[in-house]
Amino acid sequence: MGDKANAKTAFKHAYRRDMAVLPYIRRFDWVGPFTIGKLEVDGDPVAAQYGDVVSAWRNRSTAAFFSELVNQPLRWQEVDSAGDPAGTVRVQPSVDWNDLVNSMGSMGLLEWQAWFVAEFAINRDATYVVRCLDVNTVWIDNKMVNGDIYHREQFWFSIPLTSGMHLFRVKLRTKVQIGMFRCEFSIQDGNTMAIHHPHFVPELLSRHALNGLLAVPIFNRNDKKWLDPASFRISMSVQSKEIPLSVDLPADMTQLPIAPGQLSTLVVQLTNKVDIGGDLNACPPPKRGELDAYVHYSIRIATSGVGKTHETRLKIRCRNYTNSFLFTFKDHDGSVQHAAAIAPLQDCPASGCPVMLTLHGTGVTPGNQADSYKHMEDGVMKYGLDSVWTLAPTRHGAHNWEGPGALTALTAMKALAELVEANPWIPHKVDVERVLYAGHSMGGHGCWHLSTHFPDAALGVSTAAGWNTKEEYGSSNLFFKHDVSASFIDPSVKAVLESCISENEADRHVSNLKGVPVLARVGAEDKTVHPYYLRRMRRTLEAAGVLVNYTELPNKDHWWWDSKTPNDGGVTSDEEVRSFVREVTTPISAAVCTAKGKKSCDAAGTSRYSRDFYLTEKQRARGSFLLTVVNPAFQGSVRGVTVVQQLVPLRQSTVKITIQPGRGSLRTANVLRLSLAETPVAPVNWSGRKVYVDGNDISSLVKSVTSGKALDICRPTPSDKWSPCMASENNRLPATMGPARRVAERPFLIVVGTAGTAAETAALYQSALYIANLFFLMSDTLAPVIEDKKLSADVAAVYNLIIIGGPQFNSFAKPALSRVPMDFTGSSKGSTVQLSRCK
Repeated sequence: MGDKANAKTAFKHAYRRDMAVLPYIRRFDWVGPFTIGKLEVDGDPVAAQYGDVVSAWRNRSTAAFFSELVNQPLRWQEVDSAGDPAGTVRVQPSVDWNDLVNSMGSMGLLEWQAWFVAEFAINRDATYVVRCLDVNTVWIDNKMVNGDIYHREQFWFSIPLTSGMHLFRVKLRTKVQIGMFRCEFSIQDGNTMAIHHPHFVPELLSRHALNGLLAVPIFNRNDKKWLDPASFRISMSVQSKEIPLSVDLPADMTQLPIAPGQLSTLVVQLTNKVDIGGDLNACPPPKRGELDAYVHYSIRIATSGVGKTHETRLKIRCRNYTNSFLFTFKDHDGSVQHAAAIAPLQDCPASGCPVMLTLHGTGVTPGNQADSYKHMEDGVMKYGLDSVWTLAPTRHGAHNWEGPGALTALTAMKALAELVEANPWIPHKVDVERVLYAGHSMGGHGCWHLSTHFPDAALGVSTAAGWNTKEEYGSSNLFFKHDVSASFIDPSVKAVLESCISENEADRHVSNLKGVPVLARVGAEDKTVHPYYLRRMRRTLEAAGVLVNYTELPNKDHWWWDSKTPNDGGVTSDEEVRSFVREVTTPISAAVCTAKGKKSCDAAGTSRYSRDFYLTEKQRARGSFLLTVVNPAFQGSVRGVTVVQQLVPLRQSTVKITIQPGRGSLRTANVLRLSLAETPVAPVNWSGRKVYVDGNDISSLVKSVTSGKALDICRPTPSDKWSPCMASENNRLPATMGPARRVAERPFLIVVGTAGTAAETAALYQSALYIANLFFLMSDTLAPVIEDKKLSADVAAVYNLIIIGGPQFNSFAKPALSRVPMDFTGSSKGSTVQLSRCK
């Protein structure tokens, strides 16, 4: 009776204040703490006892739960946020954390979960907006609403609600002693389109706008109307007289309508209104009190029927050619991302300068990562490196330079080359086929990850304080150690889950780096990434025959600016690093090679990079290499050999490559399809050799292998002979391989089924909306939502699809399921999925 009385009081209070909703919920019931593991959606001990948390809450007067974090049963408690003016909810469970950590030897125990449930009242039917910080998801009644776990704070999410009482619940995941979150409510205002300031703005390089892509976040607050970017009126309302720019929608980008309730972006393009010319130092002088020159603009965005006109003000920095500069580009998934670059200090060969792809650590901006490559020389601070482009990409989110982060880094290299090619006034061209992988801390892991997966492009590897795999680093990603579900998961399912992340284990792939020079450094006093991790990599690299220059710098911590003398370049760019970069990225002339007695030189008049000088004469003449692959979907070649398909997916595959004078042999394990090619950095001359694969002579086939043409050969079973591959619709090539997360690694659509009842369609739409907004919040991903009845087969064919609703609801579900060995049945009583043998 007390709960009903409280609910009625709150409802009356809302009426007395003449408000549709109170700004925040004051009182919650909560229960916790429970242990939690790596996975975002872990086992739920509350639901395990009562079926769901709502039933557990309804029985809160008698409900008791058990947790390994405390020695007493847990019961529902009440917490009041009235003492905080912003409505922040704070709880501090009584746990002896020190005893747990010291006794169990695991910092992972400091992460815990708890449920919070409350009822709240509103006094009229309307669309409301909610903003919840520090949580991933909240439920209002049975509808999922996105939270803001990254504290970006500018985004609210809409939900239509009727007058009366509603149930709010949230699962908090937090760490150490105090758990907190904050949820705010407001009624939808008359303006149903919210435009936010861009998360990043491209810079002007010597007054040039370059490609000028700008992603403007837009939230469609309308609960019925779709926003079509083609109907937007875009203009420059505040113009710079010094550097006039125009703004419009990019002609080469298709932008689909933004769904009701969706958070997405409107991509516009800035271009120069007048010819700028080729002056490399054309930026205006900085204004008094500023270190750099800034130019101010304002973009006006308007569309019919969605409220007032919106203004987005831009403060754009102008950078001269010798400085680092930020540029934007269209990423692998269709979103707009950004990177920083510094041009080489010296001239480039005609083919262009190689790229140092340097990856930043947690919290470091791309501009700061690029600018860390600086050193004092003769009293002048020099930024960048001699004959190599410095490129520092970035992407929002906890990707650890795996998955979308890794693909963004690779796409940034191609984007830089295209940008330079499109601007002939830039004197230094870009050679993306020759890469020096680099990085620090989290970026050091990214450096290992990319170099071990794409070694044939590597001139060298320069990593600092990098860890091997996130499951072994720190305590936040422990794999099935403290998970509630660890007590219930089938071992075979656990093996499948582990196989889905094993492709990111750098030490598993170190054999791929044989022949690539490696510089690995760490501060001897580093407590953030202990030298243990780099020592482990050194051991595995040495065991694989990789030559490693390993240094632990005494008295240095995780980051340092000065290695030996003030302003000498520090962790990323001191003389040891610069000397290594010069050695592996400077072309060696044929004359120099001959003088050194080396036999790996090209004919006179040409040059070759010096990577092969790290191989002995015996290794070059009778070299053996081992290609290790877990997932062909993200794995390049070793000496031109690529695993395209596996016999058993996501199990380790290997190819032992033996190169002898006039002969080459490959010995495979768990390989169905192979590709042989010539690569610029690590050529083999396959067409000039007798070549055997698992004892099969394919010498006649490799005659077709040239620098621009590869050979694909297949062996469906180990008892078959290797032969040219036949076309088959059932072949899953890298573009369609798993895990399922790869659906978002190229442009994709979220397709909502509309064939059900109005209630069923609304439920499917809410799920699609939640997924789309989650993609944007987590990694700035462009995730268009579209109804199945409005999507043509021609448009669908150029996208990956996330299909919401089974065959009885979604017209795209049946044809999609017909192409995979899966049987799907559904009814009002539930749905089942049955896997059959692969075709």
